[in-house]
Amino acid sequence: MTPPETDPNDPADESPDAPLAGGALVRRRIGMALATLGVLAIVLMWVAAFNGWGSTDSVDQLSDTQWTKQANAVCTKWRDEFDTLPAASDAKTPQDRAASVEDSIDILTDMTDELAALEPPPDPTEASLVTAWLGDWDRHIEDRQRFVDVLESGRRDSQFTESLRDKKQVSRYIDRFARVNNMEECGTPGDI
Repeated sequence: MTPPETDPNDPADESPDAPLAGGALVRRRIGMALATLGVLAIVLMWVAAFNGWGSTDSVDQLSDTQWTKQANAVCTKWRDEFDTLPAASDAKTPQDRAASVEDSIDILTDMTDELAALEPPPDPTEASLVTAWLGDWDRHIEDRQRFVDVLESGRRDSQFTESLRDKKQVSRYIDRFARVNNMEECGTPGDI
């Protein structure tokens, strides 16, 4: 008895060497086309990223570099004074630590007052970004004062905590604004 001949177009023939036909062939071609498009999209994304295509500017980046240079000069002056303070972490008692943090508050308050006195950027959107940034500094300074109050009570286990904005610590916003505007000295100090 001879085996029956198989029809190459018969879907029942599932041997690996059988050519695809009908719906299976269409599905294979669609799958190959989608996979090719996916690989091409990934390659184009990396080519664009390495060549700097598209905007990588932060929403916090100011075009007024004159203001950012003035601000960085202000922060540098006050940061130099700040660096003369003893580290709060070296304090022997909570009260000594409170005194160090209180001194840092005085310097940071003077710094932010001088920053607020600068002529704001002429663009209203940029001016509002500066105002929001200074508001974040105000909250950070208030958080430091709250920490001083706890330390003065003698609690050795007290931890510095910050106010949140959009579920993130305000120092993250302060530091990001300073970083994207090349004002590194205007970031929050890591003294406590």
